Amino acid sequence: PVRVVIHPGSGTHHSGAVTNDETWQAADNPHVIDGVLMVDAVLTIGPGATVLMGQGAGIVVGARTRAALKVVGKPDSVISFLPFTAGPTPGFWRSIELLGNATCDSNIMRHCILEFGGAGGKGLVYLENTNLALEGCSLRFSSSAGVVANEGGFTIFRTNSIRNCADFPIRIDPEYAGTLQPGSVFSGNNRDRVLINPGTVKRSATWANLCCPYELAGTVTVAGETTPVLTLAAGCSLLFADSAKLRVGVGKPGALFVDGSFGAVCLSGASGRWPGIEFWEWTDQNRTILKSCLIRNAGFNSPAAIFCYHAPVTLNSIRIESSFAAGVYCSGCGFNRFLNTTITGCAGYPVHIEAPFVGTMGVNNRLTGNSNDMIEVVGGTIARDAEWHNQGVPYLITGDVDVGSASGPTLVIAPGTRLIFADRTMLRSGRTGPGTIVAVGTREDSITFTTSRQPPTPGAWRGIELLFTTTSSTAFEFCRLLYGGGEGPGILCINSCVPRVRNCEIGWSANYCIALFNTNIEAESLRSANWLHDWGPEPYEDIYEGGP
Repeated sequence: PVRVVIHPGSGTHHSGAVTNDETWQAADNPHVIDGVLMVDAVLTIGPGATVLMGQGAGIVVGARTRAALKVVGKPDSVISFLPFTAGPTPGFWRSIELLGNATCDSNIMRHCILEFGGAGGKGLVYLENTNLALEGCSLRFSSSAGVVANEGGFTIFRTNSIRNCADFPIRIDPEYAGTLQPGSVFSGNNRDRVLINPGTVKRSATWANLCCPYELAGTVTVAGETTPVLTLAAGCSLLFADSAKLRVGVGKPGALFVDGSFGAVCLSGASGRWPGIEFWEWTDQNRTILKSCLIRNAGFNSPAAIFCYHAPVTLNSIRIESSFAAGVYCSGCGFNRFLNTTITGCAGYPVHIEAPFVGTMGVNNRLTGNSNDMIEVVGGTIARDAEWHNQGVPYLITGDVDVGSASGPTLVIAPGTRLIFADRTMLRSGRTGPGTIVAVGTREDSITFTTSRQPPTPGAWRGIELLFTTTSSTAFEFCRLLYGGGEGPGILCINSCVPRVRNCEIGWSANYCIALFNTNIEAESLRSANWLHDWGPEPYEDIYEGGP
């Protein structure tokens, strides 16, 4: 290619303002812009036209009155916006600016080339409160970004090339990031990422896989009157600044849908750390699904990589790794679904959850390799049927857990499960209403109830109390009840009910192993059906009978 320099006196010169509709044709080439051209009408530029931009020149459309820009080239007859100099450097001219009075559905730039602009930091193309159809265009050598969109987006964005810009190829608000379509090329820029400004997604949108990451410069919130759903397409990659969160359902309804089944979706820190994802009480729990995605290096200055506040969401086949805090932190909720999920490398617990919601955790999860390989369970009342699955790591019970309500719930504890109790905590049924506990292990896979204190000490936790509204369906079989009996008569206290207790090991009590009050269960039958050992010092025995 040979660059031809046109003498300054040649061609068609444009300056000042375009106040009536104009069409620039290739026959009048070159079109030279001197200074900043204000377009207050409809400016149409035909195929093959060459526009030479003087130093500091620019085009501003729709600043003062209704206007539009129609740059309509053809694949074999492109329109060029070039610097009016030999040996140009990036930033020789300013930009093409489309402002609020530029008619949204009429702005078109198709099959054109823009080079060596970007002075003033607004990119080669700048949008503000308007839209643009940008198709088949090449934007190169900007001293700032390729495109800067402020409260504006695209009616069409496809098959464009943005290269060798000193900033990001595109800067855009989160509300309009969904107007970007796949199929464009971004390469050789300072950072080949689409920069997302802080802001709110108020309408449903899909962020396409652009084959380059999105970088979030600040917190993005998904919430609005119409319950917007932000969808991250398969293969998307999101990079977050140190302070940037992704928040859903804050103050107004919203939802997040991620399905990486056909291309994993990755959310990570741009510099190696970020706070994470927050689901608040207005989250649409039925449409919020995270499936087959990776969340990495989150939890910075946050309770967890994923924080749920009264927002039970679906986590299916996701991976959370290297959190600076917990993996998932639930407050006032559990999950719609939680299965096939891996949480590893976290500085805290893999999951923090309250006792009434532990049963929402499903199966086939892998929760190892963290600083604390235990599920942290806050005490509370289980008022509905629930099953606590064996998650491969213990449950750490940090407060008293009650089972019982007017609906007569049943808590099932799966074989192999380990429940580790913090000091002075207990498991109890029949105090808040009828309740049933079914803890039936196997000879090879028993259920363990023990203390969190290390080394273990008799009486470190209070034990298990079965009170008068505990149903006769309650059963403890092939269980190990160890190191309880603190602040109570025994590790297992049976009061005015008739549970089934057999093939259990009950030992290292601070007092009795079992205490019986007002029950028809015979002490000798318990002795013969269970292994009782290492109870408190004299005058205690293995079983206490009677009393009020």
